[in-house]
Amino acid sequence: MKKKIALGLLTIALLIGGATTAFAQTDLSKAGELKDLYSQMFSLQKQIVEKQAEAGAITKEEAESAKKFIDQDQTYRNQAIDNGDLGGFYGQHCGGYGSNMMNQGLSSTNYNL
Repeated sequence: MKKKIALGLLTIALLIGGATTAFAQTDLSKAGELKDLYSQMFSLQKQIVEKQAEAGAITKEEAESAKKFIDQDQTYRNQAIDNGDLGGFYGQHCGGYGSNMMNQGLSSTNYNL
């Protein structure tokens, strides 16, 4: 009887361990598509910054600083994808977090869009 209980508990533990391993795997087949979409997003962010500078909402220096940050963020995002980190909707890399997480420098998300 004790062997059956122990075997049952071991089976449950292995099933739970195997299931969590299966869910933890990331499908990297979409990495290229994600890179393309992020590239479009960063391009749009730069266009927004340019329009804000043209409208006088920000100075040219602020615009250049924001575009520099966007370039850094794009580099950071591409490296993360290359390393298998595809991010997540509520993850650390969404909407201007990531490399600017500690408010180091201007972020394109600091402006009213």
